[in-house]
Amino acid sequence: GFSPSYGMAHVPTDLAAEGYFVLAYDQVGFASRLRDGGTTFYARHGAKASLLGHMVRDVRSAVDLVLCLTAAGRTTAAQCRSGEATLRAYPALADKLPLVDASRIILAGYSLGGSVALHAAALDPRASAVAAFAAFTPMRTDLVTRPSGGLRRLFETHALLPRLGFFERAPHRVPYDFDELLRAIAPRPALLHTPTRDRDANASEVDALIDRVRWARLVQHAPPTATRMGSAEVKVLVRWLEEEVAGVTPRVRDVR
Repeated sequence: GFSPSYGMAHVPTDLAAEGYFVLAYDQVGFASRLRDGGTTFYARHGAKASLLGHMVRDVRSAVDLVLCLTAAGRTTAAQCRSGEATLRAYPALADKLPLVDASRIILAGYSLGGSVALHAAALDPRASAVAAFAAFTPMRTDLVTRPSGGLRRLFETHALLPRLGFFERAPHRVPYDFDELLRAIAPRPALLHTPTRDRDANASEVDALIDRVRWARLVQHAPPTATRMGSAEVKVLVRWLEEEVAGVTPRVRDVR
């Protein structure tokens, strides 16, 4: 889920007000699941685990649940995998929720949530599109000597990918980067909102990475703003959703 703070928007409510069915939940390590993250997570799952990987798995489980709300999923449990167990525990839930179109399952996230959405969309073809706001900076050039902390944010500060610590002195050897994720998402629609004053990102490196993989249905917005998810960003998301959900192929746009 996304809790509004510092003047930001309440994204799930705003999207629901526009008529979209929204499934929002707390990521592991946040809000109601705060104590499930950090050292508690690794004590439970072991040193080889990945907090980011668990977050991606949660997204895929959420997609399972959404597929249970499709016409096929409501009649055939096998269509919705782990989601069927959730609905079985709450038998009255399905009848209160709208019918979902399996061809229009869109992942969206802000900051870490945006990075998780990109990872999940790259791994799960059931996601028909993805929108990521202030979600990344290239890992292979993210030196730990930078004011942001570079890769250290991922392997130490937030302990999302501990094994990235092996590449602290040689980030160019990181096994994958966001260009590979984006190539795995293509040719599906994608919205990348990359504010040029994102404190955790290098704007020129982000632009260069996107330029290397750009495809027809990739839309990038790069406003000269700091990182936030306010009413302006929600409007960008809604406009993009209206075009994509309506089945209209957007023109290639690059707003910088």
